[in-house]
Amino acid sequence: MDFIVIGAGRSGTTTLFNHLKQNPAIFIPPQKEIPIGDMPVDEYLETYFSSAGDRVKGTITPQYMAYDYAKKLHGYWPDAKIIALLRHPYERARSHHQQRTRRQQGIGAVGVIAVAILWRPVVSKNSLTSCVVSPQ
Repeated sequence: MDFIVIGAGRSGTTTLFNHLKQNPAIFIPPQKEIPIGDMPVDEYLETYFSSAGDRVKGTITPQYMAYDYAKKLHGYWPDAKIIALLRHPYERARSHHQQRTRRQQGIGAVGVIAVAILWRPVVSKNSLTSCVVSPQ
């Protein structure tokens, strides 16, 4: 494994997946989000990467960010690059709300957007890293 993409929900992992799968020098499995779970490494590689050949191999599995996978993944592939996709918390929550509304699940998403408005940039409105939770 050459790279593993992790990320928060609604942070661009699907867009990156769609771009990377078009590059003939890169092999990623045809489906996104295939966590290794408890599958033996050899079986995982055979199942999902057997047709990769000499191409750069990677996976896009956002849920690795939510669970304690870092040590496990490093043990399997110590030289793999881990790429974390992040998004400003307010923009991520707004996108999540829009997605749930489109799926007719808007009622539960209202709470998500209400919590997100408590986030505000410390340095500037374009800051992606310096945010605090505080009342507006």
